Amino acid sequence: MKNISILSAILSVGLVLVGCSKSDNEVQMPKTDFNIVSAENVLPVSGGQIHVTTDLPPAQAYAEDSWLKVTLEGNKVTLSAVLNEGVQSRNTSLILKDAKGDSTLINIKQAGIIFGLPKTETFAGGDEAINKTLILATNVKTDYSSTVDWITVKLDGNKLQISAPRNETGKPRVGYVVARTGSLEDKIRVVQASLADVAGSYIQTAQTLMDSVTMGETVNEVSIERVSDTKAKFIVDGIFTWNIDFTPGRGFTMLNGQVVGESTNELGNKVYIATVLAADDFTPEHKNTLVGSQEPVHLNIADDGSLVFTQAQLIAPGQTWASYAFARSNAKQITLGSSAGLEIAFIRPKLQRAE
Repeated sequence: MKNISILSAILSVGLVLVGCSKSDNEVQMPKTDFNIVSAENVLPVSGGQIHVTTDLPPAQAYAEDSWLKVTLEGNKVTLSAVLNEGVQSRNTSLILKDAKGDSTLINIKQAGIIFGLPKTETFAGGDEAINKTLILATNVKTDYSSTVDWITVKLDGNKLQISAPRNETGKPRVGYVVARTGSLEDKIRVVQASLADVAGSYIQTAQTLMDSVTMGETVNEVSIERVSDTKAKFIVDGIFTWNIDFTPGRGFTMLNGQVVGESTNELGNKVYIATVLAADDFTPEHKNTLVGSQEPVHLNIADDGSLVFTQAQLIAPGQTWASYAFARSNAKQITLGSSAGLEIAFIRPKLQRAE
């Protein structure tokens, strides 16, 4: 019995020791001298202020990221931010510290922006009146306007009504519908232009080969003759006739490899004159031209209503192909094998309406 009593005493002591050891090894989380009374932690995408209050004043209050501005006044912390112009939400932490240096963290979030004009509608067409409604998706206050007086915009809830009367000016007209919020801006281009608006006489200026080593300016008469609402003839100096396609409100597509005239060589054999695509960096040393039948150059309607030559597709990195040339060919189907040299090149051509 005595041995049993001693064992029981030892077990009792052991239990006490184990209990003390567990208590001594517990991790104690630091606690600030203050408690959070109320906390707002979500800022609207447009920016503004939210607040955090404590029962006792923190010694310090600051944010991990600079986009969140923090002001501490007693036990009131004011958090402010401007418009979040990113599409992703942004997150940071508000850090509150007491005099001992212990801290409390609060996660703060600001939603990302939903902004812009839908590009699903087409606002490039002929001279017909425009009356369309856009369904808007945005989470910020946005101002809508137009850059010209002939385009009217009216906001009705989440619907933006865009209207313009028929274009009766006899020439292309271009304007923009604009959405703005903060420093952000989005635009939709509006064009009213039929083929009848751009048909007529022009003066074309361009760089060309004067001889084997010299480039100089060439001035040529160009006329654009309407065939239908979507077809026209591009005639240079009354000699070369290029059949081209027109898209109302956009401009012309001028395909490579088309026969535009005929002549004869020194042997009296027929020679065909065909269009080839030319690079804007064409020089006597580097006569960069492309013989084919699918590569076009575009003649587009610019913002001022004029016609400008533009590259239709990327041909080579670091080069633009918004120029054209006429080449001689021994066959109607121009190929590298049938090519008989250049007739004339029009490098970086520009058109101006004839008076």
